Amino acid sequence: MVNFKKPGLRTIKTALSILIAIIPFYIFGDESPFYAALGALMSTQGSVYSSYRVGKFRVIGTCIGAAFGMIMAGFFQLNLVATFLGVILVIYIVNLLKLQGGTTLAVIAFLYTMTHSIEPMHYYFTRILQTIVGVIIGVSVNYFICPPKLHIRVQKTSIDLAKDILNSLENYIKREEKFNIERFHENFNSYKTALKDYEIEIKSSRTNLLHYEKMTNLHDIFHRLIGNCIILNNLNKECLLNNENYDNLKKYFPDIGELDIKKTNDFDEYNYNIKCLINEISELIDVTTDKTYHYK
Repeated sequence: MVNFKKPGLRTIKTALSILIAIIPFYIFGDESPFYAALGALMSTQGSVYSSYRVGKFRVIGTCIGAAFGMIMAGFFQLNLVATFLGVILVIYIVNLLKLQGGTTLAVIAFLYTMTHSIEPMHYYFTRILQTIVGVIIGVSVNYFICPPKLHIRVQKTSIDLAKDILNSLENYIKREEKFNIERFHENFNSYKTALKDYEIEIKSSRTNLLHYEKMTNLHDIFHRLIGNCIILNNLNKECLLNNENYDNLKKYFPDIGELDIKKTNDFDEYNYNIKCLINEISELIDVTTDKTYHYK
């Protein structure tokens, strides 16, 4: 069954950026504002800093590609060998300048200018102008309209994942329901995406480093927790908690009630992984209750 979700804010902002970017060109009679739309699309990123950084690389990449396209078109027009060598040269220069993400637009600009070799100068300046307008609008929309609060997004995704794991562990102990690993990975990926965007912004501003360190510690804890859950899911035989694990679980889940338990504290594979989960939950609670975690 398909799980329909409402469009996210970033999706709406991306569509709005593209709309605003193409309107001026339609007003002034340019019915092909492709580069403006592309610039707006690619510069609407998960953070304002990423928008600026990606937008800058897109503009530089477009300038490089269009410039080489104009030069090659002036000497060779639409020549297959020149096109082949030009693509290689454009990619090489963009990579040499470490313009991450600028390669695609640089090559598109080069090919577009080469294939319109009758008026290469016109296409060069038109595409550069469109890209700059699109990037400026994309960055502006991301900055002025509900700018991403990355630390809050990281906190929310981490809390959602932590709650999911804790609730699933309680159900696993009480009702012997298997862990939903697919849902864990989905929530974990959302957390990792938010953390990656946060990392880029933190490294650029060099602020809130302690908060970021806490978020990184959570990443490692979640990774270990999910690993233990996978192992427990793969244990097919009937397993019983030992006394130590049962007593420790009661501290976190007082409603688990009376269970059949071992009369010894032997640690078989089942109890070893349960103990690991308990230790990691303790770490998880320590991190999420620390005041540096709740950065505003």
